[in-house]
Amino acid sequence: MDRKFIIIFLAKELLKEKVTTVGTMRSDRRDLPTELRPVSLKNAQPGTVRFAFAEDTTLVSNVPKKGKVVTVLCTQHCNMKVTDDKPDIILFYNSTKAGVDVLDKCIRTYSCCRGTRRRQMAVLFNLIDIAAYNAYILFRETNDQWAKQYKKKKKRILEGESF
Repeated sequence: MDRKFIIIFLAKELLKEKVTTVGTMRSDRRDLPTELRPVSLKNAQPGTVRFAFAEDTTLVSNVPKKGKVVTVLCTQHCNMKVTDDKPDIILFYNSTKAGVDVLDKCIRTYSCCRGTRRRQMAVLFNLIDIAAYNAYILFRETNDQWAKQYKKKKKRILEGESF
């Protein structure tokens, strides 16, 4: 999950629907315990790991290098195993995050997002971007001749040109 939208409440609600969540959290979230915030880990040595457990949710804060803190929320794994100074939860997140990063890169090229302070609008803009990208994928897969004919396929669809 994208770090802008991951919160503990949402992860628990998704878990009720049998959907597990793994994602990085922003350090300014109100529901993040103070022991896992960068302020409390400011002077920590690289390789420092802190865990927090609540019901079926696990929070992990890792200090990969001095002055940097990575916090991951997970509802899938509840172990404290650490391999090469990295928790297994962070290793799992790193191995699965490629799909989200590729999607983010693709939708940021032609985004409808505007600067807003309202969280609901940010979520709506993100949903519109993802829906437009999904429509592009479906269109591309069902129209083989179009994909061969035009070089700037995605731009043509998102600009609303008729075919």
